Amino acid sequence: PCMPCGAEGVGAHSFVSTCEASTSAKPEMQIPCGARIADGVFRGAGLGLLWSIWYAPSEVAYARSSGAASPGMAGSIGYGLRFTAASTVGFAALIGMYNGLFCCGENRFGASLKNPLLAGAAIGSAIGYVFQPGKWLPIAATAAGTAALCVAAQVVMRDDRR
Repeated sequence: PCMPCGAEGVGAHSFVSTCEASTSAKPEMQIPCGARIADGVFRGAGLGLLWSIWYAPSEVAYARSSGAASPGMAGSIGYGLRFTAASTVGFAALIGMYNGLFCCGENRFGASLKNPLLAGAAIGSAIGYVFQPGKWLPIAATAAGTAALCVAAQVVMRDDRR
């Protein structure tokens, strides 16, 4: 039987799991949660870098026009680098967190739609809190919307496995 996430491996803080989903008919090789988290971090960093390449020019232009960036080329470059770093780290953290929570959910619930629901709600809450700190209705709406999108994406991805 599967142990709760983090209870197996060396020490209580290990995210490594070798449990198989209880609903699978054939044995499948499970990827350790630590590897899935690392995969999410690297994919998120790449997505954040692409995001910043696409949006940095308009963000820098807005920052210059609003006075948020120091005047001149050095101010623009500095603001663009900060935007790139924030985008890269932010996406890496969110997708790494999603993958980790999803993996822990699989260890707890097996292959279930609870996994994208809970992981999506958690990252949606984090996103909502960053943009609307202390305003619980927008945070809850962002959590619910993100959870719904994650569940919908999982349903679509499941269809091509059947």
